[in-house]
Amino acid sequence: MLHDGEDELLVEGLGALGGSAGGRFGARLVAKILPKNVGEADLVLPMEPDAALSHVLAVLSKYARIDPPPAGDGQVLVRVMAGGGHANLNPVVVTVALSAAAPAGTAVHIRAAAKEGLIKQRAGTKLADDIRVRLAG
Repeated sequence: MLHDGEDELLVEGLGALGGSAGGRFGARLVAKILPKNVGEADLVLPMEPDAALSHVLAVLSKYARIDPPPAGDGQVLVRVMAGGGHANLNPVVVTVALSAAAPAGTAVHIRAAAKEGLIKQRAGTKLADDIRVRLAG
């Protein structure tokens, strides 16, 4: 569930960097065959789920504009398209899942995925780790 639609979002993000119709088509075509770099991290925030969601939204807003997720019971998912790699030009899909953890804490799972070209930038791995550090700090 965390990775549903990830590839499509990354292909669209890389296609947008292609510019004109021909460049966009070529970028999207190549993006479909590129391997994906995925970084994942887990932590438990010592706060109630509502406070943890506010904290996560504040941290993620430093990377991209986000709309608050719909309210729901159980697990909450927040997804943004951020920039990573050299000059933050590589699109990275970041998905954060929050769920209540006992006692009085919130479990957070971070997943960041990016396409990798010839030069391995590990944008997904680096961004997941960076978000984990910011959330914990």
